[in-house]
Amino acid sequence: MIIRGEEAQTTFDQLQASVAGELTLTKGDNGWVSYTVNNPDAELSDNAKQLTNAIDDHSVQVQVTANTDAKLESGKPILGGAFLGASTIESKNGGEITIAQQQINTDQAATIDNYYDKPGATALHEITEAYQGAKLVQQRGSNSGPASSRNSVYPAAHSSATKPAGPIVDRFYDANGRQIPYGPNVRSVEFFLESPSKPPLLL
Repeated sequence: MIIRGEEAQTTFDQLQASVAGELTLTKGDNGWVSYTVNNPDAELSDNAKQLTNAIDDHSVQVQVTANTDAKLESGKPILGGAFLGASTIESKNGGEITIAQQQINTDQAATIDNYYDKPGATALHEITEAYQGAKLVQQRGSNSGPASSRNSVYPAAHSSATKPAGPIVDRFYDANGRQIPYGPNVRSVEFFLESPSKPPLLL
């Protein structure tokens, strides 16, 4: 698993927070992430197990780009992170490896985690989503495009990954700024974090 980009250290720190007390993570200068188990006698949580699987599985390489971009190259908004697809290619040793690509907006990730009081949950979800996407590509035997593409493995990968910090709710508006249900008259959309215990927060 590799974390790169101008905010790589921030994503790494967020990821460490998600498994604090169970794993100690290390990131090399090249972005490769490794870990040590803090207590070998203790059983790891499901979240920690998903992360160790993503790191230990050498048939998969999760490539994470960490920055503060609000949109993807396609122009679509990023909501904490985005699945960019997964492809199986020939590896240097003559075998095969599945590359999964994920983008994380570290500012949004911090906002989401802080709102829902779940440190690092967004980074962990995004990274395990990429890993699950790679495994699904291996299982079906064909590559996958990004989340918005036809026949993407994204929906299943999203469901199989660790849980997000909390829901992101969309609100749709017409040309006059009135909130309406989704439909042909929608002209803009806003995304909110919502919890019964606090006011909604615009992401």
